[in-house]
Amino acid sequence: MLYIVHCLDKPGAASLRKESLAAHSSYLKSKPITIVMGGPVLGEDEAAIGSFLVVEADSKADVEAFSDKDPYTEAGIFERVDINAWKKVIG
Repeated sequence: MLYIVHCLDKPGAASLRKESLAAHSSYLKSKPITIVMGGPVLGEDEAAIGSFLVVEADSKADVEAFSDKDPYTEAGIFERVDINAWKKVIG
């Protein structure tokens, strides 16, 4: 099943995001879950204000465990993380 992981940063988290980027990228490259697509959510100034991923997993619990171990989550960058099942219809 496909899931959307939509994360929004806490205000003022830009420097912490930059500090954690290498660990975050390494974690995603280790393929702890199947990532279909993803990237940063951008604000009006095109600076990152969050993250968006489409992942494939057997359960929401698997996606939650993946998200909980993300270095961005562990660093306390996110104000909000929403995980929802998603049905691809177009594209």
